[in-house]
Amino acid sequence: MTRVDEAAFTRVLKAAFPDIRFIDGQRWWKPGIPWIDSIDQRKDTLVYGFLPEGDELPKKEKWFRNSYTIALPRRNFQFDRSVWDWTRPNNANWAWDPPTLTTGRITSTYRRDDAEDKYFINRLFRLLRKVTVNAFLIENPHRGIVLGEKRDSDFWAGHDALRWCGEAPARMLGGFGRPHPDWSFPEDNPYYQSLGVFGRPTGRQTEGAKA
Repeated sequence: MTRVDEAAFTRVLKAAFPDIRFIDGQRWWKPGIPWIDSIDQRKDTLVYGFLPEGDELPKKEKWFRNSYTIALPRRNFQFDRSVWDWTRPNNANWAWDPPTLTTGRITSTYRRDDAEDKYFINRLFRLLRKVTVNAFLIENPHRGIVLGEKRDSDFWAGHDALRWCGEAPARMLGGFGRPHPDWSFPEDNPYYQSLGVFGRPTGRQTEGAKA
């Protein structure tokens, strides 16, 4: 996902779970919890989302080397975000023009005997489909070769990530994928309305976004 996709996904989550909360980062060196209102506001490459249990919010716990960590409520997920990868930008052997948007990941766990937990996680991944798709072409753009199609339930890309990729003929997502010819940006998707376009790479850097 790009930052635009992250903002759209936040809207999806808040519509489904009005009480959902987000935390930026995994551990911190100062007291206080780094709350964020939207996933795209993050500074870290890791974001946590969770549903509070009643009125109780997570509390910081002291960890080693004077840093802090948090014990989250049971209904939570971890969002390892995508970043723009500029590694070896002058390498002529690359199949695409850098940067590429790296593959991110959303993970969570739940007890099999807990119906509430299972419902939350299953719905979380169903909601993801409101801002992502999973049909790609596997290409070598510099040689004009299409190697095949990828329709993988474990790999989805945000609509804005695909839009960015399709704006130039040799851009790729995750170092392998380009938009399928059947795909077009869903202009009528309500979760993208008024967001515009932001968070694009502007130079060799590692400023991030989520595929």
